[in-house]
Amino acid sequence: MFFSMFLLLFLSGCVFLSENNSDKSLDVDKLLESSSKNVWSPNNDSSVYLLVFSLPDMDRKMCETFPQLIISSLEDTKGVVDAYFEYEGHKVFVYYDSNVISKEDLLNHDSYSWIGVVFINNSKVDVDYFSLFDKRKDNNPTVMPEDHMLN
Repeated sequence: MFFSMFLLLFLSGCVFLSENNSDKSLDVDKLLESSSKNVWSPNNDSSVYLLVFSLPDMDRKMCETFPQLIISSLEDTKGVVDAYFEYEGHKVFVYYDSNVISKEDLLNHDSYSWIGVVFINNSKVDVDYFSLFDKRKDNNPTVMPEDHMLN
């Protein structure tokens, strides 16, 4: 995260210096805001795959908070069409554009790489990925199901 912010500020400075003779002012806040959002969107050339993996070392305490953080982080990643978490088996489902991001990048994503990932499946899918992308924030549960992980 620190490196990304440093790189963004460095590039902002380069843009500012290159536009030094113009009256345009650089709005760093706008630049930082746009860089933290998934500005990518699917197009007709998108090659959409569904990646399924589990996070077997997730315990009850983690299940109360991490799924939301993981899914939010994935959905803010360029090339991810949609992501959701299934509490049964601690599975993560990620629809992604293979032209933009790789399976390996997703399996090693910073938001959960320290937990340990078990690959389950990766397959090309024929879905309405425009609808998935538009509705992706609506299919993310906000809390763990009531009777999940009672033991």
